[in-house]
Amino acid sequence: MATGEPKLRSDLVVSRQEGFVVVKDPAAGRFFRFREIEYFLASQFDGSILFGQVRERTRQKVGVAPTPDVVEGFVATLRRLGLLETTGAGDEAPAPRARRVRGDVLHLRLSAFDPDPLLDRLVGKARLCFTPYFVALTAPFILLALGIVIGQRAEIARDLSRLFRVETVLLAWLAIFIVAAAHEFAHGLTCKHFGGHVREMGFLLIYFQLAFYCNVSDAWLFPEKSKRLLVTLAGPYFELVLWALAVLTWRFTGSDTWLNAMALVVVAASGVRLFVNLNPLIKLDGYYLLSDALGIPNLRARAFRYVSDRITRLWGSGARALQEASPRERRIYLTYGLLAGGYSAWLLGLTAWALGRLLTERYQGTGAILSAGLLVAVLQNRLKRFGSRPAPAQAWRGRLASVKRPVKVLVALAAGLAVLFLGRVELTVTGKFTVTPRPQHIKSADLSAGVHGPEAVTAEIAVPEKEIGDVRVGQPVALEARALPEKSFFGRVAAIAPARANEEEDRWRGRVLRVTTLIDDADLLLKPEMTGNAKIYCGERRVVDLLTRRRVFDTVTRPLARLLRAGVWSWW
Repeated sequence: MATGEPKLRSDLVVSRQEGFVVVKDPAAGRFFRFREIEYFLASQFDGSILFGQVRERTRQKVGVAPTPDVVEGFVATLRRLGLLETTGAGDEAPAPRARRVRGDVLHLRLSAFDPDPLLDRLVGKARLCFTPYFVALTAPFILLALGIVIGQRAEIARDLSRLFRVETVLLAWLAIFIVAAAHEFAHGLTCKHFGGHVREMGFLLIYFQLAFYCNVSDAWLFPEKSKRLLVTLAGPYFELVLWALAVLTWRFTGSDTWLNAMALVVVAASGVRLFVNLNPLIKLDGYYLLSDALGIPNLRARAFRYVSDRITRLWGSGARALQEASPRERRIYLTYGLLAGGYSAWLLGLTAWALGRLLTERYQGTGAILSAGLLVAVLQNRLKRFGSRPAPAQAWRGRLASVKRPVKVLVALAAGLAVLFLGRVELTVTGKFTVTPRPQHIKSADLSAGVHGPEAVTAEIAVPEKEIGDVRVGQPVALEARALPEKSFFGRVAAIAPARANEEEDRWRGRVLRVTTLIDDADLLLKPEMTGNAKIYCGERRVVDLLTRRRVFDTVTRPLARLLRAGVWSWW
């Protein structure tokens, strides 16, 4: 018979650890960490005990009885977290189902499958990997491989330059996929070895970089910190073993074999992956190692919340995180929050800058607007969360409310005009190029290009007539030949030919002119009739100039320009 009093769920999994109690909700797959007194208080709710009795038992336990408001608030928290059983028959809420896709654009997680049955079959066969003998056997190979890489790094770089071929792309993806899968299975098998369950494996998209993941959250139930650390270390160490085997394979196989090429891909890819994976400032293995070693779960979220609460004090708001954190935790939160926040801002800024530069150079005004739109789309969730925080949101709303509407409009207009007329972006003109036979002599008009001697090669670049007005003799040029994708060539514009291109180019691009450029080719790599893409650097331009020069804006800007010429000039 239901009594109406709260009752802690009986299916919860409990693990006592070093002054804390970790509770797992098996239905939702969520984990909670309580202090000993908090769990003692929660465990008293058995469906029949009254709040007054809970307060009395707590007083007998710790010497102080919590107030009724504290007990009621704690029960409300337990109910909100889904840790209490419902009191009415038929009122039980269904267990929340984990979404297959979680996160945001910067940290997107896609759950692929449940690997637990497969790991049950594999863990017994991999028993040797969990013994000290495995470390003793593999450590010398890792040191030997490290010595080979240091001693023969020039040869590795030379061989890597030969891998930039279309036929090696599939081989590279296959090698990277196998190594990444082995890395994640090492995490999962180690967790299974220590008695945990692994219910999720899938893909991550972190700052637009694809990665794999294996959910080994059950490691939080292990009372021993050493086991939790070993679960996190298993993936990087096993990948390090594969990296060492790849180095030895590359060293002792012929350079013209597919095995050598695949080993070289693993050497390069795993080296980069290990460096990124062990970085504690992003949520990969290095972060979880640091979190486990410090004994602070959700370190990143807590540190960011702590730093954010410190900032909100500027608006006169009290910060709960400051009151609850111990002095040690405050130092850790402040240090990690500043370092991780600065690194994330730098990484995001670098990605945005590179993407914005690529789009702007390629599509000019259209690319500038597109890159700005992508940046806003990426940051919109973070801006919403910042705006939803009571202290800063109320403070800013109060300040903005005191500003008159005309002033707001003028400030926004001034900011927009400042970006349009003061912001400057490099203007580039792109086109296809064709290498011409090496010249027998250099005309006087070519001397300004600054490239002389037998190593000079001429190339003709097809430039649309609507963009030829930006091209000048002497401007720098960068070329990438299709036959030599790993190398860039540089030169300067030597001449602008009035001749039109062939009719096929005219049909697709409109009227096209030829720009002759002299390229420095000291290694004599460029051959006649080679083709590729060329980029002419025409100097910096204002943003407003770029926005009004592309075809996508012609339907708006050209009629406006005609109206201004016909109307404004008629006023004078």
